[in-house]
Amino acid sequence: MRIDTNVAPVGVEIEGREYSLAPRTAALAEKLRRVEQRAVRKGKPRHELELEQLELLLGRGAVRELFRSGERENLDRLEAIYYGVLMALE
Repeated sequence: MRIDTNVAPVGVEIEGREYSLAPRTAALAEKLRRVEQRAVRKGKPRHELELEQLELLLGRGAVRELFRSGERENLDRLEAIYYGVLMALE
């Protein structure tokens, strides 16, 4: 049996631009879990949780670039990007 442990960095293409995805680690999974628990505890809206988790996955700069509309952001677009990035992480 041969097991190849070389794992290439994962990238996602969003609206024609390539973004690097944070490496899938136990530390990242724990950060995502804590962000979700904190959001639930504080009663934050779902879109704020999604943006916060996307910052962990793509980086703050990428999130600022992707979501410039602030309060006027299309939440369906945000959700599509969020779930697409989560699928790429898996």
